[in-house]
Amino acid sequence: MYKKMLQRTGASSVVAFGAIVLVAGFAAPAQAAEQSIDDMFVAASKALNSGQNKEAIRVLTRAAQAAPTDPEVLVMRARAYTSDGDHTRALADSNKAVDLKPTDPEMYLARARVLRADDKFEKALEDAQKAAELAPTNSDVFLARADIYRDMGNDAAAKADEDKAAALDKAAR
Repeated sequence: MYKKMLQRTGASSVVAFGAIVLVAGFAAPAQAAEQSIDDMFVAASKALNSGQNKEAIRVLTRAAQAAPTDPEVLVMRARAYTSDGDHTRALADSNKAVDLKPTDPEMYLARARVLRADDKFEKALEDAQKAAELAPTNSDVFLARADIYRDMGNDAAAKADEDKAAALDKAAR
């Protein structure tokens, strides 16, 4: 936990961190660092939802500096870059997110969304298929892959994935 705290706050905060630990106990600074990232997520989400992509990127860049190994920060910043039309930076962030969490299907879906937005459907499909391998009972994975198949003009495969997603949702009830 101490190592995670140092990653979130940065090594220059070690002295201040030590003083806080002595005064407030160990859990409080870790929660404060987490809250700060959470606050940044909320601000970035509001900015994205209101079309303020550059503001979202600015906030998420600060979050990425505070938490450089947090793949969710990178995924959200990739979304912001994609919305802003910067597919190169979006792809770089989503690649790093996959590298940080290679067994998480959400990381592959995030990269697939970036690739799809850049009309790189074959590569997007590869990531969607990897997500399906990692999460074969997640209906969202099959719906995302169906969208890619539709973009590629493969309506039969898209329909099959939509049917699979519906069956998974029905079984989950």
